[in-house]
Amino acid sequence: MYTHYLGIDLHKRSSTWVLVNQKRDVIHKQVIPVTEKALLYGIRALPAPVTNIKATLEPVCGWRWVQQYLCDQGVETVLANPTKVRLIAASKHKTDTNDARMLAELLAADYLPEAYRATPEVADLRSLVRERHYLVSVRTGFKNRLKAVVTATGVNDILENCLTKQGLQYIKEHNLNELHDHHELITTLTTYIKKLDAQIQLALADNELAKLIQTVPVAGPVTTATVVAEVGDFSRFASAKKLTNYAGLVPGQRSSGERVRHGRITKVGSKYLRHVMVESAMRLRQPQDPLLYRWYEQVKAVSSPMKARVALARKLLSIMWYMHKHNTPYTPRNHELG
Repeated sequence: MYTHYLGIDLHKRSSTWVLVNQKRDVIHKQVIPVTEKALLYGIRALPAPVTNIKATLEPVCGWRWVQQYLCDQGVETVLANPTKVRLIAASKHKTDTNDARMLAELLAADYLPEAYRATPEVADLRSLVRERHYLVSVRTGFKNRLKAVVTATGVNDILENCLTKQGLQYIKEHNLNELHDHHELITTLTTYIKKLDAQIQLALADNELAKLIQTVPVAGPVTTATVVAEVGDFSRFASAKKLTNYAGLVPGQRSSGERVRHGRITKVGSKYLRHVMVESAMRLRQPQDPLLYRWYEQVKAVSSPMKARVALARKLLSIMWYMHKHNTPYTPRNHELG
C-alpha cells in the first residue's frame, strides 16, 4: 500500500519533483538536474521510505533511463499518457511545479492514464526504425536540393539522371564541385541506411509477429519492422478501430444535436506507423489481392485517390489486427470488405 505519490515533470536538463500524501497535500518539492548523482540525491531527500512511494512521469526527453534508475533504487514508477493527461488536467497556470503536482494528484486519486511501455527488444527496434525514417527524410531533402542545383546551373542534360552513376560520372568530368558534394552526402547517407536495414533484418529474424505481418503482400522488411516497433503488443488494442485510431488514420468527428460531421483524419498517435501504412497502400496492385484492390477502386471512384489510399491504409492495418488476433497469415479470404 502506497502512502505517498511523486509527480515528476521531466525536462532535458532539469526535473521538478512534487510529493503528495494520500490526502493530496503537498509535503515536499524540489528541482534537481537530470543526472544519476542528482537523482540519487533527490531520492534520498524524500521524506518517506521509497517502499511507500509510487512515482509517475511522462515519456519525454530521457524518460527511459530515468524511469529505470528510479525503479532500480526501489521507487515504483509508472508512465503517464501525455495526451490524456492534458485533456484531464488542462490549466491556464502552467508551471513545472503545477505539472508535477497534477501528475502526483492524478496518481494518488488512481485516475492517472498510464502510457504503454515497450519491451527492451521493441524499444531497440523502434529506435532503429525511427533513425532510419529520419535519415531517409534527410536524404530526400538532399536529393531534392541536388535536383534544384542542377536546374539552377542549367545542366538539364543530367536532370533526370543526376542521382545515377552516369550522372555522377558527368559531374566528375565537368568539375561540377557543388553537385559532387551533394552527391557524396547522398551516397554516405545511403550507405548508413543500408547498415540500418541490415540491423533491422537481424532484429526481425526470430520475431513471430514479424513473420505473420510479412505475409501481407505490401509489407516489406521496413513496413513490418515499423508495425512491430510502433504497435508493440497488438493485444493492448481491444479492437481494430482502436488500433487505427492510435495510428491517426480515422476521420475526425464533430457532433451537434442530430448533425454528425466527419472531417480529415486525426493524425494523432504514431506518425511513423501512419506514414508507413499509407506508403504500403500505394504499393498494392490488382494481382496481389483482387478483392481488396477492387474495394480500393470503388472507394476511389466516389471520393479521391488520396482519400482512397488512406482508407486502404486503415483497412490494411485492421487486417493486421485480425491476423494477430486469430494468429492467421494473410490471405484474401481472411477478411470482410465493407
